[in-house]
Amino acid sequence: MRSTRLFPAICGSLIFVATLGAQAAASLSGTLQAQVRKATFEIVMQKPEVDSLSYEKPLPLDLLPFKERNEKYVSIGSAFAIGDNRFVTAAHVLSRGFRTQFGEPAVRKSDGSVHPISLVHKLSTQQDFVVFSCDTCGADAVLKVNREPALDSGVFAVGNALGEGIIIRDGLLTSMTPETRYGKWKWLRFSAAASPGNSGGPLLDAQGRVIGVVLRKSESENLNYALPIAELLDAPENVGQLDSEMRYRLPFLSVPTSGHREKTIELPRTYAEVGTEVMAFSDDFIDAMCKELLQKNPDTMFPRGDGAAQLLQLNIGMESLAVIAQKEDGMWDAYTGENPQSVQLAENGYVSASQFGRLLLVKIRRPDSADAAQFYRDSTAYMDTLLKGWLWKRAVGRDQVRITSLGNARDESVHVDTYGRKWQVRKWNIEYQDVVALSVALPTPEGYVGMVGWAATAGEHDLMVDLRSTTDFVHISLGGTLRQWQDYLARTDLLPRTMSESSLAFDFGKRLNFRSRKFAFSYSEAQQKILPTSRLLLTTNYVPDANGFTWDVTGLSAVEDAAGDAVVVINRLNAPPPGLPQNYAVEWQKIVRRQQPLDGKVQMEGGVSTIGTVHPYPQGKAPTDPSVLYTLVYARTGAFKDRAMQAELKKWSSGLQILE
Repeated sequence: MRSTRLFPAICGSLIFVATLGAQAAASLSGTLQAQVRKATFEIVMQKPEVDSLSYEKPLPLDLLPFKERNEKYVSIGSAFAIGDNRFVTAAHVLSRGFRTQFGEPAVRKSDGSVHPISLVHKLSTQQDFVVFSCDTCGADAVLKVNREPALDSGVFAVGNALGEGIIIRDGLLTSMTPETRYGKWKWLRFSAAASPGNSGGPLLDAQGRVIGVVLRKSESENLNYALPIAELLDAPENVGQLDSEMRYRLPFLSVPTSGHREKTIELPRTYAEVGTEVMAFSDDFIDAMCKELLQKNPDTMFPRGDGAAQLLQLNIGMESLAVIAQKEDGMWDAYTGENPQSVQLAENGYVSASQFGRLLLVKIRRPDSADAAQFYRDSTAYMDTLLKGWLWKRAVGRDQVRITSLGNARDESVHVDTYGRKWQVRKWNIEYQDVVALSVALPTPEGYVGMVGWAATAGEHDLMVDLRSTTDFVHISLGGTLRQWQDYLARTDLLPRTMSESSLAFDFGKRLNFRSRKFAFSYSEAQQKILPTSRLLLTTNYVPDANGFTWDVTGLSAVEDAAGDAVVVINRLNAPPPGLPQNYAVEWQKIVRRQQPLDGKVQMEGGVSTIGTVHPYPQGKAPTDPSVLYTLVYARTGAFKDRAMQAELKKWSSGLQILE
């Protein structure tokens, strides 16, 4: 959802073959090659020693190449020595370990020994370099430098290409290109081949002297980038320069924002200390951009502004999660996601999921026999249930092995959104990929609705900001059987504010009573069966109040039993504000005048008799200019005459009390 430029010269996938021009590059002598290899090293990270995941079968690790299945480290880049205990690499190489489930980046020598980084002495995230010390490395050679390389001269890119050891490949120094923002320096452009793992390695001239630090390849040409070594040498000692550009966008907003931030930190410091500083800088930037975006246009942000008015006119009795997102024209609408999938579970349970950008919108209907208290607190069961809804597989050689469990969540907390809804926040580590799975889930009578996303461990804060921010922009109504409501209401610690301020009580076979801040409603067994399997849906919406807007109950529907032989529906309706299309005002006047189908007369369709009215019923003169009205509709399977249904409607209306 956003493009972050903390390390602008990231060497992503440098897989290409260089084609030299007519002027062939010279070769380094054997003596120089030996010297270069002694002064160039791998940067590695130790693979995780644990795997929290469970699989449908044992992983067929024998399908992996010998080196991959026996190697304890992963190679992420290169480094080289330029002085006594002074080593150079790319900033984006070391950044991989600032927040990771792997081990910290370390230096591996040609003899296989691995050595920790001691201190960071220089750092620039904009120019993408790091100078560090390694007290136990004991470099056997040091590379000389050349501050003024000649164009069209032969060059050599050196590094741990593809993790296959130190490789030297030749080409030409083709040009010097100004950096794009301010032209503060010029990138060295060269045609020598580079591959993943070359980042941070030296670019040499024909005499084996360092002229630059290899960083990245061209996006469209067979020309690669290196930072001139003079820029690194002239950078201030004991200073870290953090620089980030960001194009930021939230999942539910159509308009992005951009920003730039800089910070200077004092060095030398340990690698871990620098990592903490850099990640805090990045996280704070993301937080600031998010805040700026949400506050930039407060008058048009949902639920305020004309763009939200049409959506607020609707009472949507939908029990799946919908994200309220802004369209390009500034209007707001509710989106249930794309490519929906649903999997049936035992005993009426199911899990459904759909895609909304990089987020997965999910719903779980817990099986009837599931213990409610255990269900709402068990992070393992929650994610294991979701994994039944889609196929998530781990590639092992030529095989694909399904993941069946992520184990216990590593972190759990509760996020209370602006409207008082309590979301359970959970994080799982997927160690082998250095990835995290994050979930925010809202308990409901039926089970859960929520959002799930995946991110590299380094990007988990970014994803969490997306998830937490989006919780303020969702639609969900609360429904379930009366038995499910009973279990749900027992978890008072997880109830949203609107339910904590409401009351719902019922005795099976006797009476049901509901009371919110806006209306109260009750009925008896004589009117409609009150069974454990009877269903109750509370429709919710965003309602203006003295402090802005609140999320409140704006309707109710009660279904007699699983067969749905009888149902009563109550809806709170607002007078349409000025500026909406004319049809809204026309429909509102029909409601005010109690015109069909709210005229208190029976409608027959599909073997169901339906009668509706505007509360109260019966009533004499209709209000002339109401701002809020409540409608009451009763439906029953079978053919019934007006008089019988009107008598029923009168009983239902007597149980409805308007409190606002």
